[in-house]
Amino acid sequence: MTSFKPHYVYLLITFFLIIYLIAIIRKKDWVLFAGSGKYNFDYFIKIVGKTTVRLFIGFLSILGIVASFSAFYYHQNKDNNDKTINNIKENSEGVINQFNNFISLNPHYSYLLVAAGFGIFFLGFLFRWNWVLNPQGNHRMVRFHEIFGEENVRKIMIVITAIVTIICLGQFFNSN
Repeated sequence: MTSFKPHYVYLLITFFLIIYLIAIIRKKDWVLFAGSGKYNFDYFIKIVGKTTVRLFIGFLSILGIVASFSAFYYHQNKDNNDKTINNIKENSEGVINQFNNFISLNPHYSYLLVAAGFGIFFLGFLFRWNWVLNPQGNHRMVRFHEIFGEENVRKIMIVITAIVTIICLGQFFNSN
């Protein structure tokens, strides 16, 4: 027989919140209990309506269910989690070292990586993605937008990224 562990309280809280959420879904009146003072459900019901208050309380219940069950699950598997985190750290460091070793042994693949990066920007300029053409925070791009206009800046950048992508791909295939 297992002894009671303190993290089972999280599981009890989860069950009570599930019951509360079911009551909200079934529109039980006891869920929106009246209180005294300015900050009770009656006050908010008068301002935004009963349905909005129910939706908000339901959303908070779902957040509580997720948080309490996550806390229970974390404490239940704490030893396994610590081992998993250590394995992830070791594996990620190994992957980074392998990547660095691969690039140092095969430097021509760096051209392929640069070409892929410029290719993504080329597609961004071609399809007018907002994050590529947004000049905010960069005073040089703001000045280019003021001088040439957004459409001309886009065309210029398409040409520049296409040229750099083609040069990098040419270097990659030429070094093989």
